[in-house]
Amino acid sequence: MKTPAGIIVICVFMALLSVSGTLGFIGTLSEAEPMLLIISSFIYASAALVSVLGLWGMRYWGLIALRVWMLNCLFFMFFFALAYNHQLFTSSIGFYLIALFLAAFFYFIDRYVKKSLAAASASN
Repeated sequence: MKTPAGIIVICVFMALLSVSGTLGFIGTLSEAEPMLLIISSFIYASAALVSVLGLWGMRYWGLIALRVWMLNCLFFMFFFALAYNHQLFTSSIGFYLIALFLAAFFYFIDRYVKKSLAAASASN
């Protein structure tokens, strides 16, 4: 079972994001941050790492971890808008356009990974 090039690219990016997320998680531990941010940072880093391991081996649980990471990213956006800007519903239109673009981008990545996993399991 050969890992497709697109999945390898996703794995490399997710590995870098996992390292970045781990450093961010360590940074939240050393500062007085809200507990929700600390937990979300841990989920971000661990879901990125688990998705790399799962997708590299072309396992379905890698897709589940990738989806958890994607949802956590969207949660981060809305959490920061609410916690640090103290406004969610009065945020600029640019914020909502970025959130919509990110959700669409995540949707297409999810479809690609799901299709690649289905093709890999069909060839076995």
